Amino acid sequence: MPTVFPDLLVPFLAPFVLRVVVGLVFVSIGIRTWRRAGTLAHVSVPFVGAQPWVPYLAGVLEVALGVMFLVGWYTQVAAVIGIAGMIKYAVYHKWWPHMLEEYYPLSPLAATLIGAICVSLLISGAGLHAFDVYL
Repeated sequence: MPTVFPDLLVPFLAPFVLRVVVGLVFVSIGIRTWRRAGTLAHVSVPFVGAQPWVPYLAGVLEVALGVMFLVGWYTQVAAVIGIAGMIKYAVYHKWWPHMLEEYYPLSPLAATLIGAICVSLLISGAGLHAFDVYL
């Protein structure tokens, strides 16, 4: 059966859209974490404790990950890091839920969807308008 919208069958368009969306999510979370670093400094993080530099480092890393997604630079590496972050979110949600209430504005469903997008980008690659190239 022919497709209803044949003009939308542009190769690599779907990974591009997913990459931009997840990039914007990580950048917005990083900016939010950076802006709230003063109030988040008292939150005890597993394995590190309550350190004043942790929110700043988390914000910078989240923004850097989002920029990697947005520009398509090492997208599959960024996807692996995003998957690890969402697994970390799931672990924190299970054992340290008080920390998530302060640090991350994501619901468990949103974190699962971001993880699924990262898995999709890991499998499919960067898509259009990326610095990554297929070998």
